[in-house]
Amino acid sequence: MPVGGAGTARGGVLAVGGSPEGAGAASDGPLLPFLAPLDDFGWLVGLLVSGGLYAALTLWGRRAAPAGD
Repeated sequence: MPVGGAGTARGGVLAVGGSPEGAGAASDGPLLPFLAPLDDFGWLVGLLVSGGLYAALTLWGRRAAPAGD
C-alpha cells in the first residue's frame, strides 16, 4: 500500500471510529468506544494521524532506500 493510502486509511478509521454514525444505522454505539470522547474532534484526529503517519513513513522510506538510488 502506498504511503499516502496507509496514512489516509488509518486517519479515516480513527476520525469516524468514535462517532455513533460511524458504526452504521443499525448500531446503537460507536465502532470504537474508546474513541467516543474524541468524537467532536474527529477531523483533527484524522488529520494529525494521517499526516503524522505519512511523514513518518516517508522519512523511514528515504532512510531505508539503498545508497545508490
